[in-house]
Amino acid sequence: MRNDIPVDFRNVRDGVYMVEEAFGAPHKLKEGVSLYGDKDYEYVGRIHKGEICFRSGKDMSKSIPAPGDWDYGYTLEGIARDLFEVEGALVNNNGQENREFAYIGPDSKLKFVGNVRKKYKLYVRCFTAENSEEIRWLVLYAEEA
Repeated sequence: MRNDIPVDFRNVRDGVYMVEEAFGAPHKLKEGVSLYGDKDYEYVGRIHKGEICFRSGKDMSKSIPAPGDWDYGYTLEGIARDLFEVEGALVNNNGQENREFAYIGPDSKLKFVGNVRKKYKLYVRCFTAENSEEIRWLVLYAEEA
């Protein structure tokens, strides 16, 4: 699946989308299976600088992760730690595991700060709280394509 095909807003399919807020371009992510056997979503391509958000639903109205005040956020793995920063978040860097945990608040923003000329592979995994459908945590793994 190519990720550079424009989204048809007259017929938005249910799924997970990466939206480049500064550029206005949504990309439907390809659904797959992660190394851990759970569902993941993949993007391959270039990314524009600035705010990035992930959305789901037929009208792309659900933010991933959902905005919240406690135990919501991102885990950045692989080179995602260098490509993205989370503004307005409590960030805990775990160098031994090569990952960063970003606990977000309602005004936090995920921003792409990497090289816009390079192509990247992103793998996204979404997690809900027990007995809830609300997605509270997003794990973002990145590597060069």
